[in-house]
Amino acid sequence: MKHLNDQTSIDQFHSRLVHHGLELPLQWTIPRAEARWFINVYKDRPDMNPVLLELAELDFNIVEAKYQQELKHLSRKILTKVNVLVTTIDDIYDVYGTLDELEVFTRIIERIISGACVDYNFISCFQDEMKRGDVPKTIQCYMKETGASEDEARKHIRSSIRETWKRMNKVQETSCPFSKTFIEITVNLARMARYRYPYGDGHGIRNHETKARILALLFEPI
Repeated sequence: MKHLNDQTSIDQFHSRLVHHGLELPLQWTIPRAEARWFINVYKDRPDMNPVLLELAELDFNIVEAKYQQELKHLSRKILTKVNVLVTTIDDIYDVYGTLDELEVFTRIIERIISGACVDYNFISCFQDEMKRGDVPKTIQCYMKETGASEDEARKHIRSSIRETWKRMNKVQETSCPFSKTFIEITVNLARMARYRYPYGDGHGIRNHETKARILALLFEPI
């Protein structure tokens, strides 16, 4: 009976791995977040190796502590500069720019990155409404521009995400004018967005799920 129960538990473990992999491809995930997820799942496996589990937990906690030290040095320097740039561009589109001005601004950006390997055509969806507090989501923009239903819009956005990932994967395998470091940063930004925003806007509108994810990745040891 115990053997049957153990086998059932192992089958359930494999089923969770398959379901998780189908729900979120490995290439889209943040490696450390994925490591924590796997550790938590592996704990319930009846034939788990306690020494291996302990080493995995120790490794995660050591790396997390290292991240915390790095954050102390980066938060007021490089990340501050990046956040200021991103926030400034975001405010230009959300608040300050008129539609005509934004069209010119967007064309300038497109000219700058026209030689890039990845198509950065993500800006145009946010040129319908400009009032603070009433910024449309991508799905809403697509519905308004095309007359599509919400379900059709969601399918279109999911398809666009998949196609963009295909292009990014291809860039990593072929020659490109950008450095390998720049490409890795670009891919990691996409991963971060997927990790941080599955429950909505966790930056402008704080929510428990987003906070919990950040704490689990950077501040809460296993």
